[in-house]
Amino acid sequence: MYADPAWGEKGCYKAFISVGYDGNRFYIIHVWIRQTENSKFFSYYYDAYTELSKRYGIHFRSAMETNFGQHRILSDFDRWCKENNRNPISHRIRRINNDKNKGLRIERTDTVIETGKVLFPDGQDTPTLINQFLTYPDGYVDGPDALAGCLERFPEYDVGKNRVRVRSFSF
Repeated sequence: MYADPAWGEKGCYKAFISVGYDGNRFYIIHVWIRQTENSKFFSYYYDAYTELSKRYGIHFRSAMETNFGQHRILSDFDRWCKENNRNPISHRIRRINNDKNKGLRIERTDTVIETGKVLFPDGQDTPTLINQFLTYPDGYVDGPDALAGCLERFPEYDVGKNRVRVRSFSF
């Protein structure tokens, strides 16, 4: 799972994407893209983290963008956890400082999406994600950026060659 927490309640969207991989396709499990306050973002992130860590155990990974001072949001997240009688989890979230061009990262998702290697769920905030892809680069790009960040966490997603690399297994 991957999140771009964004700053503030207006302007950029806070984006959260979780993806599973079955050896052939990437399945988007959660899509949450909203212009909202941090407490709603923290609540959704915490619930999804709890659900996915129970379901996938040691195969589960979580990450959050920490560019431009966003690492301070993790301190706010821990404070929110304590105020809501939940165990803080920020120490289990990998901090990602994306220094690569956001536009190029988003454009690299084209091939895997167009070839049907990424499957989108019905409902959730999928219409917002699709709309942000369709209005790229002129509209908001927080959802597509979060999807790119999530896919980049998988070794099977080879962004260097702009294609999906599938491992072979012998039995």
